[in-house]
Amino acid sequence: MKKFYKLLLIGLFIFGTTSIQAQDENNPWQVSFGMNAVDQDADTSTQIADFFAVEDNWNISSPFSMFSVSRYIGNNLSFGVGASMNSITKYADA
Repeated sequence: MKKFYKLLLIGLFIFGTTSIQAQDENNPWQVSFGMNAVDQDADTSTQIADFFAVEDNWNISSPFSMFSVSRYIGNNLSFGVGASMNSITKYADA
């Protein structure tokens, strides 16, 4: 399953960046989706050392746990809403 997430992420980067367009009068909508992660054991001494130990240190609920929508209103102004969800299953050692 871990390899699937990596392949999915690589695929989204490759295919998602091939049709990027600016948000303007001709393309007023922007839809985004992604994932989020929570690191409960974040401190300055181990931030970089344990950054890639995802299974041990990060709380990730699903690959599609963030969603946002925005619309170009006009005059270089956009309005958007977004939401993300996650569940904390691993806690930091006290």
